[in-house]
Amino acid sequence: MEGTSIDEERVLDNLFDLTMKNEWNEVEAAYRKYSSARRAKLTKSEETALHVAISSYHSKRVSSSYENHIVGMIESIPENEAFEILSMENDKGNTPLHLAATVGWLSICECIASTSRNRELISKRNLKGETPLFVAAYHGQLDAFRFLHDHYKPKARATNRSAKQRTRTR
Repeated sequence: MEGTSIDEERVLDNLFDLTMKNEWNEVEAAYRKYSSARRAKLTKSEETALHVAISSYHSKRVSSSYENHIVGMIESIPENEAFEILSMENDKGNTPLHLAATVGWLSICECIASTSRNRELISKRNLKGETPLFVAAYHGQLDAFRFLHDHYKPKARATNRSAKQRTRTR
C-alpha cells in the first residue's frame, strides 16, 4: 500500500480478523491511529469496522465495555473527517446511523449525531430511499425514532413555515 507504514499495513491486514472476533479494543486503537482503518471496507457487503460493530449489537447482551469501544471508535474520528466517515455506506446504502437506528441503539445514534454535527446524516437515504428516521420507526425503535425526529429539522419545512408567516403578516 502506497503511503502507509509497515505497522499500518499489518494493522489493516488484521483489521478484518479483529473485527470478526469482536476485538473492539484493538479495532478502536486502529481507528484512533490510522485514517485508513476508519475508511477500510472489510466485508463483501462493503461494511467498515464501525458498520460491523453496530450491526453486532444485541440490547440484551451489550456490555458497557463493548459500547465504550464503539463510542471510542466514533469519537476518535477527527472533526474534519467525521461527516465523510460517518456517511460511508455499505452495499445497501446504509450508513452507521441507519444501522444504529435499525437496532435501536440510542446512545450510538446520539454519539453519531454529536460527532458529525451535521443533520444531513439523519436525512441521508439508503438505496431503498429510507432515512435513519424511517428505519427506526419501521423497526419499532421508539427511543431512537424520537431522538432522530427531535434532531431532524428539514430546511424545506422551515422555509415553508417562514413563507406562510410572511404571507399572514401581509
